[in-house]
Amino acid sequence: MARMLGAARGLLLLLAAAGLGLLLTRPPWPLAAAERLYQALAFRALAPVRPPHPRLVLIAITEATLDAYPYRSPVDRGFLAGLVDALAGAGVAAIGLDLLLDRTTEPAKDAALRQAIRRRAPPVVAITAGPETALEPARQRVLDGFLDGVATGTANLARDVFDGQVRWHLPQADGRPSLPVALAQAVGAAVPDQPFLIDWQRSAAGPVAPAYPAEAVPLLPAEWLRGRIALIGSMLPGSDEHRTPAAAFGKPSFGVEIHAQVLAQLLDGRAGAAAWWREPAALLLLAGLGLLAGARLAGRRFLLALAGLALGYPAAALAAL
Repeated sequence: MARMLGAARGLLLLLAAAGLGLLLTRPPWPLAAAERLYQALAFRALAPVRPPHPRLVLIAITEATLDAYPYRSPVDRGFLAGLVDALAGAGVAAIGLDLLLDRTTEPAKDAALRQAIRRRAPPVVAITAGPETALEPARQRVLDGFLDGVATGTANLARDVFDGQVRWHLPQADGRPSLPVALAQAVGAAVPDQPFLIDWQRSAAGPVAPAYPAEAVPLLPAEWLRGRIALIGSMLPGSDEHRTPAAAFGKPSFGVEIHAQVLAQLLDGRAGAAAWWREPAALLLLAGLGLLAGARLAGRRFLLALAGLALGYPAAALAAL
């Protein structure tokens, strides 16, 4: 009987320790900040540097792009129409337009852009406003006019309520696909229907894919673009910038870079739901080892065993990363 009571107490202690560990590393508990700092440090120090993704290319709207035109906003529609045509002529697989077309400009240039983005080969996917972005009726009508007959995806990013960082991706919002999901579908890739953690990748150049200034596209060798999905978006400092775990100790990530990260994950088949049991299983294992050490050891040996567990598990996790 005494053994059974001891075993029951041990089991309750094991479950309580594991449950407490799981709870205290979730917002709003203070240890959640330490957990996320550890994750950011691990990525910064030990995440492998990978080559740029072979199926993606970023086309950046920069200060130099805008300096060539008399107004900065919205981006010159004639230039965008020519850019889409140049990418199509280079043989890209698809084009993603991460610029909200909710304003009219010069009628001839607007008409040229409408014609350019209605092409079917290669498919063009333009962003639309997500359900949480309320546009004025006049701007909504302009947006609807541009996007009539065009494939669309939402560009809104899910931010963590705890620290404002972008960690998760929502494949759909109010029944509408996200921009990366719509582009993946356009090239025949399988996409999930449930939210998933973004699996951040880094390359020596910074972004997950090669990035070229938009104004340089007509000068690029066609083989640098052929067969790739081209994402056009703003890379202007102070515009469309977001905090992410991958940029915790550096400059923020541009929205188009985040879309490229998610799209690379979708194309590589890395966007499945994370196994929910891994973290509880690890906590149960560590709690069990700690309970075993407490039952068999005492004094200095017990403290050394706990220190070994405290250092050994993070080391194993980092090695797996």
